Amino acid sequence: LEIIVVSFAKLKLRIRVEHTIGLSAQVDWKEQITMADQDGVPHTVNVFLYVLPYSKFKFLKLTLDQKQDTLFRCLYEAFQATGGVPKEIWFDNMSTVVDHKQSDFNHHRFNTKFLSFSHDAAYKPIACRPFRPQTKGCVEALARTMGRLKPYNGEFKTISELDEIVNRVCHRLNHEKSQGSNRRPIELWAKEKEHLRPLNQDLTRYFHSVHTRKVSRD
Repeated sequence: LEIIVVSFAKLKLRIRVEHTIGLSAQVDWKEQITMADQDGVPHTVNVFLYVLPYSKFKFLKLTLDQKQDTLFRCLYEAFQATGGVPKEIWFDNMSTVVDHKQSDFNHHRFNTKFLSFSHDAAYKPIACRPFRPQTKGCVEALARTMGRLKPYNGEFKTISELDEIVNRVCHRLNHEKSQGSNRRPIELWAKEKEHLRPLNQDLTRYFHSVHTRKVSRD
């Protein structure tokens, strides 16, 4: 007689989360990526990360900063690229989103202008709790794939060329089979985009503002 004893103390339970179609998106940044051009000149850039958890469809955008108007522009372009706006978007605890002076560990207060943008875009913003990466696991996984940019170090002439490289990486990610669903994100997205809300074109005023001033003839 053979008795097999299994110790559950060392086992980690993995629960598969099923995401609702068209419900949410997750946002983050891959910060401070330094890459050298063909002349050896280093460039420090950031990559805006946006993913729809149901289809795993991704949008990437190369940026030179992480200012709030840059965030608004990236979100607007993400809505354009993915065909609409989800009902809710999960954000990291970033200063352009959360008012840290009026927030604590358990309660987040959103930045006033960001909250206005979210209202006009018609999505509910949700701030992830610090040190809880599992709450936005899809975008965390996307951030790890930015290691695919390393082979292009020294292979580009300008920032525009590096931007094209980021776009090509995004295209490949959307056409590769996802380990979770064993489906290509582009296939599932074709169905999910029908469940997204229409894009409010007026959102461009948050990053395309024109100021007029009265000046003297002198």
